[in-house]
Amino acid sequence: MDNDRLWAPWRLGYVQGAGAAEPDVGTPAWRPGADHDCFLCRAAAVAPVHDRVLGVVERTPAPDGVKAYVTGPTPLSTDLAHIGDLAALKITVATAVVIAIMLLLVYRSIATVTLVLVTMGIVLAAVRGVVAAMAYFGLVGISAFAI
Repeated sequence: MDNDRLWAPWRLGYVQGAGAAEPDVGTPAWRPGADHDCFLCRAAAVAPVHDRVLGVVERTPAPDGVKAYVTGPTPLSTDLAHIGDLAALKITVATAVVIAIMLLLVYRSIATVTLVLVTMGIVLAAVRGVVAAMAYFGLVGISAFAI
């Protein structure tokens, strides 16, 4: 590649990957005809131990003093899904605690409360399978909170 045609000739070494130590990410699956010195080809090569989006940052070494961040709709939706899962878990635990306290106030017996909560857990586990089957056969619409 001709240095005079590059927009920023000082980055030629980085673009070609000169002097940068490759992190050990396993054996990447190179695309047919990919140039192993090209940073875009390295980013597109998928190693089985890395996620396609976040692995790009780890597989492509940055110059000294530069920190890379992954932005855009894909990592944003991944983060939102993770946060939603954590929130749903907290809400489920809080709900179970409130129900247990209410049952304890009504029945005043730990054995009865335990029996009701175990029965409720079994019913919820069965209902998840029923909802999944209904969604599979197109009887109901599905969302992140349906199952």
